[in-house]
Amino acid sequence: MLPVVANVDARAHYGGSQWQELSTRQLVSRVRWVESLTTLHEELDCTDFLDIGPGGTLAGLARRALPGVPAHKYGAPTRVPVRVPVAA
Repeated sequence: MLPVVANVDARAHYGGSQWQELSTRQLVSRVRWVESLTTLHEELDCTDFLDIGPGGTLAGLARRALPGVPAHKYGAPTRVPVRVPVAA
């Protein structure tokens, strides 16, 4: 199962019943952006970050949060040059 890092607690979640509670907390809690990126990079071995969509704010924030870790900006999913395999 592919994990999802919740911005509300910066932890990896692998599904289950906690999503309703997490999404409710997300509405009223601060975003733990740097901590979430650190979890992705250090615990889940994410080596590159992709910002897909208009603007480039998230890629810029990722570069500042984790200097030296590549953060790429693409205007649309079809612009990503290589399809990244998804873990089964």
